[in-house]
Parts: sequence; structure tokens; C-alpha cells
Amino acid sequence: MAYREILTELKKLQARGIVLELNGRTSYPEAIARAHCVCESKGTYGIMRDYILSEENGTLQEIHFDYVKNPKW
Repeated sequence: MAYREILTELKKLQARGIVLELNGRTSYPEAIARAHCVCESKGTYGIMRDYILSEENGTLQEIHFDYVKNPKW
């Protein structure tokens, strides 16, 4: 995904009140989009999304983005 596509998606999610985290810390769409693009371009790490749903009604509450080391195949 391109930076602008990711940024647009994340801004929409944040506007809906969904909390965004990058490696365990609350973050902004710009920082997450930038990190995603850097990881993609270097190829040594990827970013994994973890969707956190409300236990009460199953709606999306948070998305956690974590660096994941890509294996050397």
C-alpha cells in the first residue's frame, strides 16, 4: 500500500474513535503510515495489525500495529 492510502485509511479509523497504537504506544496515522512504508521498502520488517474488539458488542475499538521481523528464506 502507498503512504497516502494507508494515511487516509488510518485517519478515517481515528475519526471513528478507534485507538491506534504502534509497538505498544498510542500513535498518530502519520507515524504509522510512515513506519509501514519504511518497513515495506527495506524488507527486513513488516507491520502486523492486531484488531481489538469490544467484549460488550464486538465493535472495533483499537488497532495495534507491531513490527515483525521477516524471515530470511
